[in-house]
Amino acid sequence: MTSAASLRALLAAALALLLVSCDRPVGERPVLQLSGSTMGTTFDIQLVSPPENVQKNVLEGQVLALLARIEQSMSTYEPESEL
Repeated sequence: MTSAASLRALLAAALALLLVSCDRPVGERPVLQLSGSTMGTTFDIQLVSPPENVQKNVLEGQVLALLARIEQSMSTYEPESEL
C-alpha cells in the first residue's frame, strides 16, 4: 500500500469513527488515547468511542509507521528524504 493510499485509508477511518461517535455526550463514551513523539514534537490522538475490535497496540503501530513514512519523505534532515 502506498503512502498516499495509507493516508487516505487512515483519514477515511477517522472520518467514519467521527460520524459514529456523534450519538452520546463525550463524558459517557470510552476514549482510546495514543501519544508519542515524532519530527521533533509530540502528538496526542484521542479516539472517542472506538470500535470494539480496535486493538490499541496495533493502531499505535500503524500510526507510528505512517508518521515515520511521512517524516522520511518530508524531512529536511534526512539525506534520503524526497525533499
